[in-house]
Amino acid sequence: MRWFLPGFVMFLTLAGCSPRAAAPASEVSVVYEKTGGFMPFNDRFVVRGDGSLAYTDRKKSTRTGKVAPADLQHLRLLLASREFQDAVAEYRAKGGADLLTHRIEATIDGRTKTVLWETGAPAPAVVEQVIAELEKLALRVE
Repeated sequence: MRWFLPGFVMFLTLAGCSPRAAAPASEVSVVYEKTGGFMPFNDRFVVRGDGSLAYTDRKKSTRTGKVAPADLQHLRLLLASREFQDAVAEYRAKGGADLLTHRIEATIDGRTKTVLWETGAPAPAVVEQVIAELEKLALRVE
């Protein structure tokens, strides 16, 4: 019995130090909105961790699709990166006509991060990489 308590404390300590397993893909969701521009855009794209996709265009027409959760791995890595997590909430352009506004609201591992970027404003490369990945996934809706 005298070894039970110290052994139990050691178990709890080591369990707390073990590397955390990657969160299931279902814990990822992204809402991407693109507005403005010459067209003008008023699009909304939703990505769920189970691979379900929903794209609503400016005419409020919604198309859906599905990808394997593994197809979201690159997006997940970008969203979890230190560069994206350290991004500020807004990157505004100093002016210009027909600018696009991109709004990314990403929830990963229970934490939500929102970034708004207007084309022409300086922003970390990862913001544009996330948008490019979302645009690529949006092509997979029917």
